Amino acid sequence: MFPINIEGLLQRFKEELFRSAEELRRQQVTGSDPQGQVTVVVNGMLEVQAVRLSPNAYWPDRQSAEKCILASIQNALAGSRQMIKARAKEISKGLPLDLSDLF
Repeated sequence: MFPINIEGLLQRFKEELFRSAEELRRQQVTGSDPQGQVTVVVNGMLEVQAVRLSPNAYWPDRQSAEKCILASIQNALAGSRQMIKARAKEISKGLPLDLSDLF
């Protein structure tokens, strides 16, 4: 049986996690409402980077506007979570657990 260098494995895993966090911070996902009136940009750390309103956006009332904004945020966050899950799957290759199951 080969000796396992646990400390070395943990150090490499830690470095990979930090590298992944920086990559995710730079990557962006865009989400919008079904009508395309609101666009939200979120990075891979689930941080909202921008909210843009279409110049032609029109809502008959405040509640309609809020629904469009919420739908756009949820859409962008879902895309960001998918990106995180894919990266977690890559990181956990060869490990006895799949980190993507956490997301």
